[in-house]
This record gives sequence, C-alpha cells and structure tokens, in this order.
Amino acid sequence: MNKCSTNILKVSSGYDITVAGPPWDDDVASERGDENLAKLSTAIPSESSESRTSPTANLARDWHRAMVEGVDIPDDAYCGGFRGDVHPALADYENTVGGLPTTRACDVGREIRSLMSELQDQVSLLDELDEQGDPFILAPEFVEAVLECAAWLHCDWVRIHPFVNGNGRTARMWVLWLCGRYGLPQLLELRPRPDMGYNSAAQLGVTGEHGLFLQYLLVRYNAISPNWPDPTNSQAAT
Repeated sequence: MNKCSTNILKVSSGYDITVAGPPWDDDVASERGDENLAKLSTAIPSESSESRTSPTANLARDWHRAMVEGVDIPDDAYCGGFRGDVHPALADYENTVGGLPTTRACDVGREIRSLMSELQDQVSLLDELDEQGDPFILAPEFVEAVLECAAWLHCDWVRIHPFVNGNGRTARMWVLWLCGRYGLPQLLELRPRPDMGYNSAAQLGVTGEHGLFLQYLLVRYNAISPNWPDPTNSQAAT
C-alpha cells in the first residue's frame, strides 16, 4: 500500500523535506504569459498533427515550462514540476479544486503514470479508427470518440492536479492536443478560462463524472463548426 509521509523525509538528493513550498494561488494574467499561451495554442495542434508521437507526461511538463517562461512564479521548482517530485517545494504540496480534494502529492506520480498508460491505449485505438476513416470527412462517431477521450483526460488531469498551478490550462492543452491530432478545431481557449458552463462541467469532472464535460465539448464543437457533421445526431452522416 502506498503511504504518504507526514514527517521529515530524507531523500537521496540530500533535502530534508518538512513543509511544502510557498503558495501559488495568484492567477493574474500577464503580457508575457498571454504571449506564451498564444504560441502554445498554435504549436500544440501543429505538432500533434505532424508528429503523431505517443503522449507522455513529459509533454505536459514541457508545455508548463513554456507557459511560465519569463513569468514570475513563487519557486522555480514549480516550472514543469509535479507535486510529489523530489524537491522541498513539491514533495508535500497539497491542493484543492473548488473545495474538493485532489490527489495527494505522494500519489501524483503513480496516478499520472496510470493516466498516461490509459491515454496511450486510447490514442492507439483512435489512430486506428482515424486510419480506417475517410481522410476528408470527420465522421460523427469518430468526433464523439475523440471528445469522449478528451473529456475523460481533461477531468482526470484536473482531479489529479499534478502542477502547483496551471492545471486547468494544461488540461485544456491536452484537449487541444487531441483535437489537433485528429483534425478537430480548437474548442477551448487556454486563457481566459471558458464560460460558466465549463466551470460547472469541470468541477463535476473532479468527482469522476465525465459525462457533463463530454456534452459541453459536443456543444462547443457544434457551435464552432456549424457546417460540420453533428456528432450528437445519428443521421448527420447520411
């Protein structure tokens, strides 16, 4: 059984870990931060479409580093670092989302590995479906399959909350990555946070219920792509 330490932790790096790092609760936008997100909004779908590489946790770490590059943060360890990493500021950093608990710091690494393993399996299946389909038409069933994966991934990423801050933005980056890989439009802005429907669906997703977030993504898809097939309509492909 995996147990979390509540006492001083001696680690191979030589750190004596007694308390977490300083809080990073302030999410005020900055000009440099907005520039970073604008670049990521373009780079992520482009790279995911062209490379077709398998998703990894390091991909999200790189996005996070790019997101906060040149931005003042309370501790440099927070740049691309997961809660629970071997660093005094991260090893015991705990977080909540809207008053709901997230994964404990000591379990973040294990849960992220499990999440990435499942994501790699789902992406392999989606790749196969993509290869079998018409390259010029996004079938409604395929769009819904992609968005089902995106909803699950977004909600579980926010539930685990691996970073000290920026988890909502990196969760939306994962949705952007999946949409870019399979030719869907960008459904969620990285900043500002989407409308109140997003907040409600994301909050419910933290409890493990992904259905509402899937419906939210479907609504966004239909609103952004009114001339595309409607994946909520079984007759759309006929």
